[in-house]
Amino acid sequence: RLLELMHDICTSYRHETIHSKTFLPIAKGILYLEHCKTHELSIAEIAKMCNISESCFRKLFRQYAGIGPNEYRTQKLMHHAEALLREGQYTIAEISSQLGYENSTYFSKVFKTYYGLPPREYMKQMMEDL
Repeated sequence: RLLELMHDICTSYRHETIHSKTFLPIAKGILYLEHCKTHELSIAEIAKMCNISESCFRKLFRQYAGIGPNEYRTQKLMHHAEALLREGQYTIAEISSQLGYENSTYFSKVFKTYYGLPPREYMKQMMEDL
């Protein structure tokens, strides 16, 4: 129950922040990046969706998140990749493709940057921990 309450408070705060006067111009872009699961749109396309310049979008987004939009998206994608690896239903190549990486080797390199292990080793370690 406490976790539910904390989640509701955080969600409410995030909603207020996104729709504040400061971040309202990029609200669509923030929401897109929070829910995206691929590299479908470039940052320039997301800025265009918000009807602002790419540089303005990047600047406001950095104020909002403390990191740039590309890094934010990559973090989201890596968290999603980890969840998919934990499910154990997909190969690394399938996960890479689902996330919009054209090259599974590059995906593995990015994953290793975030988790300290390549996806195959991460999966092996998960199996050992069971």
